[in-house]
Amino acid sequence: MKSFWKKLIIGVVAAGAVAGLVVAYIVGHQDVVKDATNDQPIKAPTRVEVVNGENVITLDQPARAGSGVVLGPLQSVSHRTEISAYGTVVELGEITDLRNTLANANAQLAKANAALAVAHPDFERVKGLFDANQNVSQKSVQAAEGAWRTEESNVQAAQAAVDAAQATAQQRWGNVVAGWVSRGGADLERLRQQNEFLVQVTLSPSQSAMTVPPEGSVQSPAGRLLAAKLVSPTPRTDPKIQGRSFFYLAPAETADLLPGMNIVMLLPIGEPVPGVVVPSSSVVWLQGKPWVYAQPKPDHFVRREISTDQPVKDGWVQPADFAKDEQVVVQGPQVLLSEEFRAQITVGD
Repeated sequence: MKSFWKKLIIGVVAAGAVAGLVVAYIVGHQDVVKDATNDQPIKAPTRVEVVNGENVITLDQPARAGSGVVLGPLQSVSHRTEISAYGTVVELGEITDLRNTLANANAQLAKANAALAVAHPDFERVKGLFDANQNVSQKSVQAAEGAWRTEESNVQAAQAAVDAAQATAQQRWGNVVAGWVSRGGADLERLRQQNEFLVQVTLSPSQSAMTVPPEGSVQSPAGRLLAAKLVSPTPRTDPKIQGRSFFYLAPAETADLLPGMNIVMLLPIGEPVPGVVVPSSSVVWLQGKPWVYAQPKPDHFVRREISTDQPVKDGWVQPADFAKDEQVVVQGPQVLLSEEFRAQITVGD
């Protein structure tokens, strides 16, 4: 009997050990499978597929509305090709000094003329008395004549100073600006109050034969375009460029321009050609290049490079056939760029 119970107990213990090993194996195998599954990379959901080597992003209207993506057509324009010339916003110190010099010279001339207007009649009066009845001495006549001749010399000297100041103004600034310096008035005051800026633009030697347009655009260092109008040729050139120079007037619409600042002048040439304007809100920059997203078919978008050679106030002009019959993203292009980048990301634990 004891032997029976002993065998039974041993059998139960052995069965329990086997069952424990089986459970441990199953649990361990599940953990291994789970770990192996977690080690597999998880691809982020993507709306991008590659078609003919081009990334095509699918984004339907509800998704666009939720992410702030707005579509619109490109504005058609008639635009003249523009060339770039370099220039400088003129500092007015020399003009102000010339104005003061000329004003002082004119004041001295007016004073000398006033003195001459008194001295000459006085000489005539004294000489008349002397010739009539000798009531005045010859010495008095000589003194009056000396005073008259002195005032004549003063007038000549004052006139020479005025002429020299005007010649300096013409040699440095040309007839138009020299006229402002000479007359003063509203034209010069607008410059002095910085309501307008005088810009000296110099053409390169290869551009020297071109006809300078009466209007152009000043591109400030901040990239803004300001309409400018031609004033006159300049009597001197920029020694760094050695080309023909011209003065233009640019309005002080923004704080972008300051005296002494270097600028780029865009000068229209040739006949107007049709084109479209890509607004600046449509552009994203990638690897130093500008791009826009066009919609070749509903809910599908592709990224296309644009040219920034022809800037306008609110964007850049492109050829008329750019994205022809297609709408482009005019707001929120960064969302589509993010989708492109997200498609390249693989996430793992």
